[in-house]
Amino acid sequence: MVDAVCMGEEPGTVSALELHELADSLFTTHNPSLVLWADLLDCDLLLLCAEPRNTGFGERMSVEIGKASDRIADLLEELLSG
Repeated sequence: MVDAVCMGEEPGTVSALELHELADSLFTTHNPSLVLWADLLDCDLLLLCAEPRNTGFGERMSVEIGKASDRIADLLEELLSG
């Protein structure tokens, strides 16, 4: 899964977190649904996340998140190509 997550890092920082790391260290509205999906699919989930600059309703995507999305796309391509 890919998402923006407030981790206390510099905006645009890209991290890979396992679900238990997210559930143990952060509170987000995503936690219950991610745990449910992992249980339903009987799988491990890896969350590729980027630190957002802005999280306010209606905020545009920041330059840092745009650049982070390019890095995440490259990382996904690398992971999926084996």
